[in-house]
Amino acid sequence: MSKDEGPSMDFGDSRRKPNVVGKFTVAVALTVMCIIVLKQSPGFTSTSVFSRHEIGVTHVLVTGGAGYIGSHATLRLLRDNYRVTIVDNLSRGNMGAVRVLQRLFPEPGRLQFIYADLGDAKAVNKIFSENAFDAVMHFAAVAYVGESTLEPLRYYHNITSNTLTVLEAMAAYNVKTLIYSSTCATYGEPDTMPITEATPQNPINPYGKAKKMAEDIILDFSKRSEMAVMILRYFNVIGSDPGGRLGEAPRPELREHGRISGACFDAALGIIPGLKVRGTDYPTADGTCIRDYIDVTDLVDAHVKALDKAQPGKVGIYNVGTGHGRSVKEFVEACKSATGASIKVSFLTRRPGDYAEVYSDPSKIHDELNWTARYTDLRESLSTAWKWQKAHPNGSSEEKNKQCNDETEPFCKKRAQQQDHHRRRQRPLDAAGPRRQDRARQDELQLLGSFHGRRPGALAAAADGVEAAAVDEAWRGSHEEGGLREAGGGSASQVKACVVSVAYIYTIYVCGEASERARWKEVCEHGRIGI
Repeated sequence: MSKDEGPSMDFGDSRRKPNVVGKFTVAVALTVMCIIVLKQSPGFTSTSVFSRHEIGVTHVLVTGGAGYIGSHATLRLLRDNYRVTIVDNLSRGNMGAVRVLQRLFPEPGRLQFIYADLGDAKAVNKIFSENAFDAVMHFAAVAYVGESTLEPLRYYHNITSNTLTVLEAMAAYNVKTLIYSSTCATYGEPDTMPITEATPQNPINPYGKAKKMAEDIILDFSKRSEMAVMILRYFNVIGSDPGGRLGEAPRPELREHGRISGACFDAALGIIPGLKVRGTDYPTADGTCIRDYIDVTDLVDAHVKALDKAQPGKVGIYNVGTGHGRSVKEFVEACKSATGASIKVSFLTRRPGDYAEVYSDPSKIHDELNWTARYTDLRESLSTAWKWQKAHPNGSSEEKNKQCNDETEPFCKKRAQQQDHHRRRQRPLDAAGPRRQDRARQDELQLLGSFHGRRPGALAAAADGVEAAAVDEAWRGSHEEGGLREAGGGSASQVKACVVSVAYIYTIYVCGEASERARWKEVCEHGRIGI
């Protein structure tokens, strides 16, 4: 054998006589081997507990479960022994919160996270087809009044259209219970206070209008079905988990649209120079807006009670608030007291879309669901939230909250590299404006997802500034019950890959054309199929 000659695989020889029986035997053998391998994989040896109904176990889909309110609701549901599936696109959710929940409830079959966007009807339907849901708690939504006036179409798509997608999936897969997260913004600016459930709904901003449209769709649909529907219109949410496990962690670029409590804490931490109070000329006692501040722990308690009381064919609509209005100036003083910080306060003009006075009459929810707000001390709720904020200045990610005292430490080097990469990627987006930034993120996710479809959660987290390593760690357990996964994937894609591979090998082996033989040689040498 000359030095130019070496081991080779001759996939076809023009002088070789056809051997139909041998070729058929090889194809059958390959198929049988493929089936044996697949049957030994986890996707075939066992059925996920999330995909079947169990007596005594209620499986709840929590949309937006990685967000502020959704994560607190998930914590309460898991504590009360519900089975939970979180669906979130992480555009505003916090992967760190999901990791906290996974650590608190690591038992198989308790919690799973699926990265998906409710605007993708195909993905939503796949989620419903692969899971046996008993109820849906629909939190997922963009939820900033000021932002809604700047980007109204985004709010109508995200709130109204996505709710319709969820309803269609529920109807298709016979899920009969819906707990809908609505808002007092649907009332607009009523003539009289307090607000009851009978108060006319006249929203004055796109956020409130989009929520009211979603409510109307739900109510119309419920008339022609036996769905159990609970619509909770809640007021201004504050506070955090009393156990210090979860809190609110909005993205930096959204803080200007966020809650006043977040702005107050940022001022106390020195992240911003001071607190801006927008509007001092409202027709109220001190000229600032009056709001009903509801603690997030009370709010999720109302959701769980609503789920427990939901009945087929019936609709319940409830205000969730304390029944007491507090002015913005009162709130600022309570925040100063809770943080112990000297906060500079600036008074500016009104924010677009705001209204002077809103507070609730919670009599109906008290009478029908036996619910009463317990955490009504404003300063106490803010103190609880402040403790969490001080301990988690970078959100729920423990890794982000670690302090770097020595830049030569591996962790500090890694963080510096990640921050540098994020800054370089962000520079061209900063000059493009918020809408262009959002589109760029989505384009990036779609592009990356096309190459790395099995880890979309990690990609989304990295693109949105979430600690990618946190998602990676959660993803490593995705084959187990309660891991992190994509909408779809799993055994179905394994079957497809196996069938395609067998068909491809068989075609090459039987046809034996020179071009295909050359391509198959590349497969053997490099271990890939370029289909």
